[in-house]
This record gives sequence, C-alpha cells and structure tokens, in this order.
Amino acid sequence: MMLYIKSVDMKSKNKFFVNFLLLSILPLGLFTSCSHGVPESYVEASEQLSIYPDYQDVVIPVNIAPMNFMVLNENEGVCVVVKNQEGKELLVEEGDGKVIFDESGWRKIISENEQLEFSVFAQKKTEWVRYKPFKMTVVKDSIDPYVTCRLIEPSYENIGNSGLFQFGLEDLSFRKLNGNAKYWGEANRERSVYCMNCHTTQASNPNNSAYYYRTKGGGLIVTYNGQTKVVNAKVGDMKAGSVYQRWHPTLPLIVFSNNTVRQAFPTLDRKKIEAFDFRADMLLYDVEKNSIEYVLRKKGQINTYPVWASDGSKIYFCQTDSAVVRDDSLRTRMKYKLMSMDFYGMEKPDSLKWGAPKEVYAPEGMSVSKPRVSPCGRYIAMTLSRYGAYHYTNIDSDVILYDLKEGKVVRSEHLNSPEAEGYVTWSSNGRWLMVGSRREDGNYVRLYFSYFDEEGNAFKSFQLPHKDPEFDKMLLKVYNYPEFSKVDTKMDEKSVYDMIEKNETVTPEFIGEIQKDDEVDANTGASVIK
Repeated sequence: MMLYIKSVDMKSKNKFFVNFLLLSILPLGLFTSCSHGVPESYVEASEQLSIYPDYQDVVIPVNIAPMNFMVLNENEGVCVVVKNQEGKELLVEEGDGKVIFDESGWRKIISENEQLEFSVFAQKKTEWVRYKPFKMTVVKDSIDPYVTCRLIEPSYENIGNSGLFQFGLEDLSFRKLNGNAKYWGEANRERSVYCMNCHTTQASNPNNSAYYYRTKGGGLIVTYNGQTKVVNAKVGDMKAGSVYQRWHPTLPLIVFSNNTVRQAFPTLDRKKIEAFDFRADMLLYDVEKNSIEYVLRKKGQINTYPVWASDGSKIYFCQTDSAVVRDDSLRTRMKYKLMSMDFYGMEKPDSLKWGAPKEVYAPEGMSVSKPRVSPCGRYIAMTLSRYGAYHYTNIDSDVILYDLKEGKVVRSEHLNSPEAEGYVTWSSNGRWLMVGSRREDGNYVRLYFSYFDEEGNAFKSFQLPHKDPEFDKMLLKVYNYPEFSKVDTKMDEKSVYDMIEKNETVTPEFIGEIQKDDEVDANTGASVIK
C-alpha cells in the first residue's frame, strides 16, 4: 500500500511545512524471499520486460544503494532471481509488482561480484512467465554518497514550496536541508515565502557552502569554517545579487554572476515557459576579507555561469554579445560561447589579477550553457542548444563534452534523449556524470547517472534510485541544480531564518569604481540586437 501525505509537525506552530514529502508505507514482510521459491514451472515471455526505473544493462558503482524497481508488464506478483557471472544464485526477492531488495544482501552481492544477472518471473493468472534476463555491471569506481538539489514546481504561477534537499546514493535517505517557507504567529495566519537557489560547496572542504535567498533581508548564505552568515551580495553599482556561484577549489573565494532574469511564455510552442538573461556580469566575493569586486562587465555583453578550473588557475564561463533589450522575441538570437580567463590570485593573493577573456569553444549557430570542468581538468561538460542559456525547456538541448586536450567535442547517446537535457555535472573522482533530464515525460526533470571510464566512454544512464521505485512518478517537483556531495550536509534552518528576520546581514566592502548608469546601460547592461 502506498500513502502520500504531508509532513506536518503539530508540536511547533513555527515549523516549516513540507507539503510534498512522499512517504512509502510498506507492510512488514511484503518484500522478502520468494515464499514459494523460484517457480518450478513457467513459460518464456513473448514480450519484452518493462521495468521502472529502467535499470536493464546499466553500469553501477560498487557503493550504490539497492536498485529497486517495479515491473510494468501486467502481473499479479513478481519474483526476481539474481545470479553472478558464474551462474550462482545470490539473491531471491518477490513483491506485488515492486521489487525492494534487502539492503544487507544487496551490499554483499555488489561488493563481491563484477556482473549480476536478473531473471524476472511474473505471475499471470494461473501461470508464471520468465522474461529475458538483463545484467548490471558493477565497477569499483565509487560514486559520491550524496546529491543535493533544489526541488521546485515546474510552473510559473507562484514560487510555491521549494527547498534544498539531500538524497543518499548509498542508503536511499531523503531529507530536507532548508526550505523557503515559514509559518509563524499564534494562529499561523502569516506565511513568508522566499525563493532560494543554487547550493554549492568547496571541493577541498565540502563543509564550506553557499546558497542564495531572494527576499528582503536575504542574501548569499555562506558557511565557512563552521560559521554561517547572510551576505548582502548586492553592493556598489551592482544591478542584481548573486545568482550562480562557485567556490574556488582551495581558496576562500566565490565567483558568481549577478543575472537579471526574465521570462517569456510561448503560445505557439510545446514549451510552457522560457527564461532568459536581461543582463549578467561576473564578480568575486572574498569570504575572509568580506569584499566584492567585478571580474568582468562590459556594455553589450552577458557573462554568466562562471566555474573554476579543477586546479583553480582560471575560470570558464558563457558569454554572448546578443542581448535582449526591448523585444523579447529576439531571445532566440542569443548565442552563448564558452570563454575562459586566467586567474593569478594563487600566485599573488593580494592582487587577485585576471587575464584577458579568451574564446574556448564557439559552436556555429548554437549556444552553450552551464559548463562543468572534470576533476582531471581535461573535459568540460555542458549543454548545447539552438539558443539561450536556460536549456531545460529547449527540447533540442543535449549534453556535450569538450575535450580540452584534443580541442574537439565528444558526444554520447547514453547521456542524451529526444527530450531536453538541461544540466550536467561530475562526481568528485570524475568517473560519474549526473544529468538533469526531462526524458521521462517531457515535463519533469529527473536525475540520471552515467559511468565515464578512463578512455572517455560514457555508458547507459541509470535513474536516481529510491526506497520506493515509484517515487519519481509520484513526485510533482523537478530536480533543479543537482550537485554531488562527499559529506552529509548540515544546515541550521532556524538560525538562518532568525538572521533574515532580524536583518542580521553582513555587507561586504565594494572594491572598484562605481560607474555611471550610461556607462553600463542602467536598464539592461547590454546592447540592442541589430
């Protein structure tokens, strides 16, 4: 039996309400070894096996949690037999259409075997049928134990209830880190709703983190060396606060873009909404010095999505000279290219000097977005579409890898689908790629993981596993800006709320000259498309 309920703490009127937590209530003993053993009498199925999520013939890490699935073929009960490459029977499970593996048994078989074979038996009325077996290949390259992301509604009607969440890839845990809504007052009649986004951590110390609250009294929530503060990331002549931020791998520096984002609502297209930048400059926040300075701003340009090279010696970012000013129908002409700038701050930490912008990759007639550098420094994963920088809604959007060593683009069918792939990032060891994709139904972004071997080959992706394999089908939220994490993230939600409500915001020093509006275009910071 499945029960989907709201998570409500009635003991405290000031508790955050998470109205989209899904809880799986499983009767004890429902998923155990086949009570009657492996069927002795059965016929071979004439149809193909269909399971959800599709875990057939995928490559999985040695530390992954049980890959629970449900059989979509008509059945009145299923039994699954797992064997190793020698044909030895390792595990037998049954369920009423859903197969939930015993965690201890699962951990044992994936730690001791390189290949697993799954035989699925389905009961149909008075007989059992057996489907053609499928395989999972186990590799010793582990995956980071956690994924953090924002869960939001795929809608433009309101901010709604959203928050930062953590999913455990080793134990299938699922919990809220921080939410965007708070109830208070004696009668709980008042409600505050914030928009929060983009949780990022530092590679050398994942406990150092940052994310952004868009609200009065909000700002960049920075945790550094165990201390959390709310930073007013809109100082000097900045037209917007921090939007897309990334930590330097080792130094207490955060590079970010301060985008002014607008939305369009197409009427003659399958997409329901489309976002685009009105302006965006890049800045640097020094956490220890509590200072902000521009990295790059130029009239007629949009510079966004900065990321550090794996060694911290430069940044990569997306740039376009085609900006929308008065007519947003021209947004389809916004073509972003991949750029880089050398960073000399590691050699001269007091000067923090930057090199000149250099073009890295400019696809003809296309646009790149959200670059992510592999830990080895050789590849840059990003998305490619006909235009724009918000590719989640562009059906033609695909994941590509740019090989810096060979100077060429690498594509893989295993990373893409006929629907939009809007986001991609790397695990800390560079062996796993995580893709945010709408491939399931064209509407909801789900998370997929693909093994990336030392020869540069990507393998068939598998979907984020859950205790209940139906979790994603029932989740009315999209996974937004997912990131791998090596640590169990801790956030003190109450203290952050208190700092925001008490307006305990830290204002950084603005370094540099304040330019007049006519020097940077006060309305958009960009030029009109001609």
